[in-house]
Amino acid sequence: MIKLKILIIEDNSFWQESYWHQLEDKITILQAFTEEEAREIFRQNPDIALIVMDGCLQAQKNCLDTLDLTEEIRKSFAGPMIAASGDQHFRCLLQDAGCNHQASKKLLPYKIKELLKL
Repeated sequence: MIKLKILIIEDNSFWQESYWHQLEDKITILQAFTEEEAREIFRQNPDIALIVMDGCLQAQKNCLDTLDLTEEIRKSFAGPMIAASGDQHFRCLLQDAGCNHQASKKLLPYKIKELLKL
């Protein structure tokens, strides 16, 4: 059985590892820690079923820096995109930029399972 493939764009290794442990038996997880990695992985994997978008990929700055990336990906990706920033306001702005769902980081695995019917 072929597992669905998702892309998690998140700079925090704690959250990446947490998601991996909660989901890896059900889906194939592609991890991007930077915008450059996200663009490359997205380009190389046209069969991605779902994308998770963090709001800030430069944690030391605590700024919303993924709006352009979200808009860019949404132009060619029709699947579900989840805004998963730790900041509620950032999640709303990411939805305005193209994410069609949102979840807190803690509840993200449940949202992924719900959307992919796992």
